[in-house]
Order: sequence, then structure tokens, then C-alpha cells
Amino acid sequence: MYVICDRWNIVRHYSEDIRHIKTQTNGVTVGCPPAQAEAIYCNATDTYWPIKETYVGQPTYTLYDVETVPEGAEVDITRYNVGELEIDEELKTQIESERKASEKQEKMNESAILAAKIIAEQQTDESSILAMADLYDEWIAGVNYKAKKILAYGVDANGDTQLYQVISNHTSAGHWLPDQTPSLYAKIGVTEEGYLEWRRPYGTTDAYKIGDIVSCNGTLYICTEGNAAGLNTWAPDEYGWEKYNPSEEPEEPVTPTYEEWESGKTYKIGDIVSHNGQLWVCTLGDGAGNNTWEPGIYGWETYISE
Repeated sequence: MYVICDRWNIVRHYSEDIRHIKTQTNGVTVGCPPAQAEAIYCNATDTYWPIKETYVGQPTYTLYDVETVPEGAEVDITRYNVGELEIDEELKTQIESERKASEKQEKMNESAILAAKIIAEQQTDESSILAMADLYDEWIAGVNYKAKKILAYGVDANGDTQLYQVISNHTSAGHWLPDQTPSLYAKIGVTEEGYLEWRRPYGTTDAYKIGDIVSCNGTLYICTEGNAAGLNTWAPDEYGWEKYNPSEEPEEPVTPTYEEWESGKTYKIGDIVSHNGQLWVCTLGDGAGNNTWEPGIYGWETYISE
């Protein structure tokens, strides 16, 4: 006699007519040895009981030959009166309670992962993004990706998850792989020496600052110039960068200076000024992005210089 138990070893079915089965590459289902089986098949009831998951969360089952289970063996099935195929109701209640607790914990874990993924999607600092690499979605073909989306695809030279950022809105395709299509995906990562790989910023929110050091096409660069706020969105071969040699550290660190806010002067979103003893960054303006309001009244946020 054979019995089939669920993941909590509660007896779900019993029969003398049981087969182990698998599906071949041609789609035909055949009998097979237990070690190769994907499911248990009961001929009498034409029922399939999966052994291996084919999708996350699918229930799986275990088959026991009750005649071969030694008395007193450390196997959960022996905790039931399998000889008469009856279940100890007290023990069943205990197992059911454990099952509900396990399901609750699984839901809590899923909620925690979902919350962590939401936080990861909100990151703009590259170091923070890399620290959360395993939380980002895997790249797949046939998906409508939006610009700035972070995706995981393959691994880097250290065997860690490799991340890419979507450059422009598009539908992914098998012939546009992230590691082969730099026009659509910007590689995110660090060199073996720990320097960030340069990638094209989208604007002031993720722009580089004076003093930042990056690797671009195998060469290190240090940011030396930017806009009025000291922010740089240009590539190292375009503007505001110089080649950097770690062995030739500058005598004094390059630090940006910020002008005092002036009444009546027009500022742009991203501009940083000093006013009333603290720094402010312009975040809002009119339809053209212009701002003439005083920091602390409208369109400015406190800026913390790194």
C-alpha cells in the first residue's frame, strides 16, 4: 500500500496502483524511476501529484510505501496510524496550526521582500543600488520597460549580480540583450579597484559632482567642472573631466563653492545657493523651470553638500 502526503505530511491519498512519471522533451508523459520523476500518478483515479515545483508556490507531495517504513523510524508518516489509514485528530490539529503559522510567515516574508523591492526602486545613489542588487527584477524579453528602470542580467567578473539601467522607453527583445545594446541599457557596477562605472545621468537628481571619480572604457576620470551648482551630466570625453591617477592624489580636495542667493535673480532647477547660513537647491520653477522666489518660501529644499 502507498500513501501520498503533502508538505506537512498529512495523508492526502492512498492506493496500490501508483506510478512515477515525467514529461519528455517531445511532450509525451512516461513512467520513470523515482529519482527522475516529476510527479506521482494514481491510475485508479487518474490523478497527478507533483513532486517538483514547476512554478513558485506549487504544492509538492511525497510518496511512502507504508510497508517499508520501520516501526519507530524518524519519518513523519509513522506518527499517523497509517496501517488503518486513519489520522490522529489531535496531531492533525497540531499540524494544521503549524501549517497556518508557516503560511503566515511566508506571507510576511513576501511582504518584506516586496517592501524592500519598492525601496530599491527608489534609490538614485549608485552605491545604494549596488548594495540592493539582488532585489531588482531580472531582464526578460517582450516587456515594455520605462527609462530609469533598474534590471538584473547575468553576473559581473566577481560572480555578483550585474545591473543595468534602462536608457529610454522600449519593449525588450531577444536580439537587444542588455550586455550587447549600450544604446538601450547602461551598465551599473564597480571596477575591481572599487571605482564606479560611469553611466549617463538623467538629470540633476543623479548627476555627478565635482570630485567624483569614475571608470569609463577602462580609464579613470575625476570630475573637475560642472554647471553653476557643480553638477555634471556630461561624459568624460565631452566636458568637465580629467584623467585620474590614484597614485597622484591632489594636494587639496576639489570642493565646489556656492554663490549667495540674490533677490531678483532668476535661478534654474538644480541650482544651489547659500542663503541665511545654509545651502539650498532649486527644485521647482515656472513652466520654463525658472525660479525667482526666496529659498524657504517656494521651490527650494535644503541641500546637504557631500
